Amino acid sequence: MVLCQTTRGGRCGSQSFAIHCKQCGSNQNCTEDRHYCADNACSGCRAILLAGSAKMSTTAAPTTTNVPKAFSNSFLSPVVRITLAPPLSSSTISLASLSHESAEQTYYLHSALLSQHSTYFTSLLSFTSNSQTSPNVTLSEPVDDPAAFARFVEFLYCADYSIPETPVTVHHGHSIGGGSTLDLASVVGALTVHAKCYALGERLMAPGFKSLALAKLKAGLKALALFAPNTANSSMAHTWIPAVVETIRIIYEGTHRPYSSQQENYEWAERVERKAEELGVVQMPPAKPYSYGSRHKEKGNEIVRALIESNDPARQVLANFCAVKVEVLKTREEFRYMLKEWGEFAEDLVLEVMGPGGMRN
Repeated sequence: MVLCQTTRGGRCGSQSFAIHCKQCGSNQNCTEDRHYCADNACSGCRAILLAGSAKMSTTAAPTTTNVPKAFSNSFLSPVVRITLAPPLSSSTISLASLSHESAEQTYYLHSALLSQHSTYFTSLLSFTSNSQTSPNVTLSEPVDDPAAFARFVEFLYCADYSIPETPVTVHHGHSIGGGSTLDLASVVGALTVHAKCYALGERLMAPGFKSLALAKLKAGLKALALFAPNTANSSMAHTWIPAVVETIRIIYEGTHRPYSSQQENYEWAERVERKAEELGVVQMPPAKPYSYGSRHKEKGNEIVRALIESNDPARQVLANFCAVKVEVLKTREEFRYMLKEWGEFAEDLVLEVMGPGGMRN
């Protein structure tokens, strides 16, 4: 039998061979259908086979693009109208609070992203899922700070948030290696923003946003602990100490102590007693905790450590920082007033100063 020239990469020319399609059973002439030699099928059946092959490859493709497609699908979800209208108390009214960033603002955000990052919005939007109109949400609590919510919106779409650089009147540069310079004034100015973001994340039950704000707050306090002057009369102390006090106020107003009851502090005391019993301490020393020998000191340390570790992370970070700077902080009136105003902060600070995990040890 003479082979068709097509199988050799050429063309049949004048030769003619009868062929039989194994797909449809039709008989054709080789010169009329040159696809036969490659696919054992006529042109019509070959087109069907190719179409089926393309469909199979298309259905398999999404396994490699699930993440981008899921993100893009968020933009197809319904839009939620969110209005920020936080109240202005007499203590917060100032030139800064009357700026454009503190005025009532309205956002139109995709519900899928809100539900993905916030349990608060997940629950809220579940009640309006069957509504024919776009849901409207008004946030009017004091913690609903417009500047913090703007960072939350940035986090929803960018997985991060930034703080624009603002002009400062005092520049304190400190070398931190690699030829870079740390601007403490910028670090100090960002502390309250991170604190407001953390408090908003607590209110919206947005763990990812809270974690990001906490990481930025930690970084700022760490830089401040290393490079801020330890003298109360320095020009920089007049800037960073009030900022730290304000950061403490924001965090303690916007969070709660996990190991404390919302009703009475006696539950916290009961927890201390239970922990003491577990460790074999029958009675906590009333006046001098560490006067009963090293064994009781170690057990007392374990109690303090347990209380510190169960505290809110942002509260713990602030109390730990203040334990480092307590010598300079205690000379400032605004800090002493903070200790009187927020007993829970005073307790946390004492635990950090005396505790085994405190920076002071």
